[in-house]
Amino acid sequence: MSGDRDQVIKQALLNEGIRHAESHFDLTDTTDVYNRTYTYWSELDIRGYTYYTELNKVSPSDDKIAMIMMPCWGIIFPPYGTAKLTGLLRKHNYDVDVYDVNIDAYHYLKNKDDVDDFWDSNKFHVWLDANYVEQVHDHLVPLYDEYVEKIVNSDATICGFSVYNTNTVPVCYMIKEIKKRKPDMLILLGGPEVLNDGFESFVEHIQYFDDYKYEYIDYMVKGEGEELLLQIIANYKNREHSDRPIILGSTKSRLDLNNFPMPDYSDYTFSQYTAENGVSIETSRGCIAQCTFCAETWFWKYRYRDAQHVVDEIKQQYYTYNAKKFWIVDSLANGNLREFANIVKALKEANLPYLQWNSYMRNDGRMSEELFSDIKDSGCTIMSYGVESGSQKVLDDMKKKVKVWEIEDNLEKGSAAGIKNHVNWVIGFPTENALDFTHSLQLLYNCRKWIFAISPGMTCGLAPGSDIEHNWKNYDLNWNEKPWDNQFLGNWWTKDYKNTSVHRVIRVILMDIWLRMLSNNTGGTLFNSQDRPYVTDFYTFETTSNVDIVPTRTEQVDLDVDIFTGESTIEKFSASIANEYVAFAWLLSDVFNEYKLSINFNSDMFHTELGAYFGIMYDINATIESDKDGNISIKLKHKFKHDSHDTVVNITPEIEREDVSFDYMSFEALVDRNNIIAPPNFFNMVAIDDQ
Repeated sequence: MSGDRDQVIKQALLNEGIRHAESHFDLTDTTDVYNRTYTYWSELDIRGYTYYTELNKVSPSDDKIAMIMMPCWGIIFPPYGTAKLTGLLRKHNYDVDVYDVNIDAYHYLKNKDDVDDFWDSNKFHVWLDANYVEQVHDHLVPLYDEYVEKIVNSDATICGFSVYNTNTVPVCYMIKEIKKRKPDMLILLGGPEVLNDGFESFVEHIQYFDDYKYEYIDYMVKGEGEELLLQIIANYKNREHSDRPIILGSTKSRLDLNNFPMPDYSDYTFSQYTAENGVSIETSRGCIAQCTFCAETWFWKYRYRDAQHVVDEIKQQYYTYNAKKFWIVDSLANGNLREFANIVKALKEANLPYLQWNSYMRNDGRMSEELFSDIKDSGCTIMSYGVESGSQKVLDDMKKKVKVWEIEDNLEKGSAAGIKNHVNWVIGFPTENALDFTHSLQLLYNCRKWIFAISPGMTCGLAPGSDIEHNWKNYDLNWNEKPWDNQFLGNWWTKDYKNTSVHRVIRVILMDIWLRMLSNNTGGTLFNSQDRPYVTDFYTFETTSNVDIVPTRTEQVDLDVDIFTGESTIEKFSASIANEYVAFAWLLSDVFNEYKLSINFNSDMFHTELGAYFGIMYDINATIESDKDGNISIKLKHKFKHDSHDTVVNITPEIEREDVSFDYMSFEALVDRNNIIAPPNFFNMVAIDDQ
């Protein structure tokens, strides 16, 4: 959800002024702007097909297209995808009206005292399915209906929607209402959610609007839509009637990014957006990696725009709209390091006063101090890295092709150059265990003064089309025959019950606590873009001192934190959850000397902080403390109900299995901190007692 991105940039804007080696790709040799020879990834194959517009002249028509952005989407800049498609359509002489319902909905609810800020990144869950209908929809129906009247009373003949998982239900509502009033309106859908294998089933069986019909949708475009959009508009009047949407496109398109016109922002009132003089920009599509949790990298071959083409667009928006802030929305702006360095150099030479830009980046050990300095001088204020994990084992399993040392190197150099570092995280990757998770927290500790902000995320999801989804058996996921045919609390889980939604939610909360410790107790500068303020009511922490740097322990694979065990499935499940706190105690012992941590969470707290989709029915009372002699004591009791808070999360898709609910179970352990690297099972006492 882009709301999280907005939180990061907004925080930076408030302080503006301001506050590898062998793993890389090696297909094409080239030389960068510093006359150093590097090895880069580049496109080696030929495009392989001809564009529609190369074979057909697009002639003006009587059609008017309404481009509609429904909530929830970002509010910091105007929607870039819509602006690009608008520019393309107008280049080919089509009449276009633009309706950013999302930004109007934000202002519509902004000053209502009884309504939450649903655009806050922590409110992600309220836009999903029944949650949205229950909590948001009624607030926005009057505004939606106003837009419906505007659109059906205009001379628009075609409506185009960009569909995301956060706006699917609002889009369906608008389609229903428009079609009821104007049945001949052509409805086109595009966007990432259309790629979801479950999207058609969801839309076809949507239960929230009794009179919704799947056949209201005329076309769905999968993948890159620029050429297909022109093709549909030019030919739709000759199509045969169909009771189902016509689906066009695939994930194999390879459009030339230098071949399209500039985005058209003339429809937007910039003062409505939280960055009043900012726009997004695209310098590439796809990614040079094939991270197993990501779908995009598996269907979009990496392509980049020429540096001069990018800088020309920046100049146009700068002088036309007084845009001074640019967010590069690529998966990574430095996929081709040579061309990225050329962009940086060209921006320096352009010398545009007050220009600021930010981007998503890939950690790359080849980035020098000189390059970071130039990046800063060209106007960069924030770099957002997809770090994802601090465990080398997990990074390798993700196929990130990045080393921990490269992450630390980039963060240190960027910070030294005066750039704000933002990091994205993936908590609970299928192969991540409790010990691996502490390696992530350890990396954050060592980099705590180099990182400006972190987006911890809402745990590892299964993106449609990702390697995890396609090859789920390789990750020990407990499906039967296909993804999602066997769920645990409506989510994925591993066969050993050691990575479930319960474990992942606990790690989310421990991450929140850890980030607070870094800021409050160790001089860290991290801002948590997904901060959960009420967490402070459920834990206390006291300490006397901390070390400056934690030695890297990612090679310490023989350390056993799975000390609590059980006989039955329920006992083993309960013990595996308790071992999450054992691993956390191990981390605390490495960082702090004398300390005491008390945790008292309950199911209501999880529901309040994480919503119905992630709010587990779990209660925990734990105390972890270390005295001046290095004796560490762990005492905890917890309980779990294999159920959801309400009917919004329906666990009926789960197959019949043993109910793993358990009433209070107690665990205690004592260890001498000096023996932290002792053989496995070094804790002196292990007990499981029903309370």
